[in-house]
Amino acid sequence: MLKKMVSVMLALFVITMASAVEAKVQTVEADGYYIVGDGPEENHSVAKIRAKIDAKRAAAEKAMVYVESVSNSKNGLLTRDEITTISAQVIEIESEVVTTEVIGPVIRYCCHLVAKVDSSNVNNKIQQDKQKLYEAVELNKRQQGELDALKKELAELKEQYQRANEAKRNEINKKIAENEDKFTAIEWLQEGYSYLLKGDNQMAVACYERAIQLDPNNDMAWYGLALSNGNLGNRQKGIEYLQKAIKINPNNELSLHLLGSFYLTIDYQKTLEYALRSLQLNPNNASSCLNVGIAYNGLGNYKKAQEYLQKAIQLQPNNDFFWAVLGLNYNSLGDKEKAKECCRRSLKINPYNKFAQQLLGEL
Repeated sequence: MLKKMVSVMLALFVITMASAVEAKVQTVEADGYYIVGDGPEENHSVAKIRAKIDAKRAAAEKAMVYVESVSNSKNGLLTRDEITTISAQVIEIESEVVTTEVIGPVIRYCCHLVAKVDSSNVNNKIQQDKQKLYEAVELNKRQQGELDALKKELAELKEQYQRANEAKRNEINKKIAENEDKFTAIEWLQEGYSYLLKGDNQMAVACYERAIQLDPNNDMAWYGLALSNGNLGNRQKGIEYLQKAIKINPNNELSLHLLGSFYLTIDYQKTLEYALRSLQLNPNNASSCLNVGIAYNGLGNYKKAQEYLQKAIQLQPNNDFFWAVLGLNYNSLGDKEKAKECCRRSLKINPYNKFAQQLLGEL
């Protein structure tokens, strides 16, 4: 019965928030550049992508001012990383034109980008589920960090090329080709995530598969492939892909958390294992606290479950779903009055929480 109820509550978990801000559209223009032909062999198609990504980053930086102003108007308490992430998400590219300029022995690619930022989209992102925002921030930080590292590596390789002999130059060209593959894989990762945000999981799968073809050791590509497959109902495939991601990077907290979530209602012991590993890396992951609580509840350790469920609520006190699960926990402990109180707290936050309604009706 407990397993069935948990399955129902997981299926019914929906967070609905309304935006009260009048939609306003801002236009953003930005340019990105990349120079090729000043030494080693480089793929010109990849060079164009580098210019595009440079333009996208410049556009996101311009949008940050707007995002921050909307956040302030809503009394938002966003961190700099959250503002950066939301800025990159809400830009809708209307046009991008890449032009070529020959300057002596080199070619400069310039990408001119025109995009719009809709305030209603900004508000939706500001008000989104905290766990989703946290995951988006971590993904953005990871990808930007990798792009910066690849850019630095490429600059060093190009400098080495100038001083190298013919044999060494061939070796450097191979390393540059590997750098280009990893760089292009990240572009596919970003494309896949944009499709995930739009709810197009089939296209997201295709993008993540392309990323893996280019860089099979990119654990975030396996994570994205798992997430999109899970959204499509292919949970077993998702578990398989997450295990590959964790094998590549045992400290990938997002993969550990998602794997724990995938095992919910299938294997509480495995949920416990991966959720606790996730919490070792980030003790403030409210959703992992929730997963641990649900797992302990499912395993009959109700007191331990309560400890983690209360921690989850401390981290996210306005999460109606968390209160409903705590109500289930109190019911398992035989404390119907506190179970009712939790359900009422849940329904006060969200009157449409069907699980809280159902549980309260049965108490």
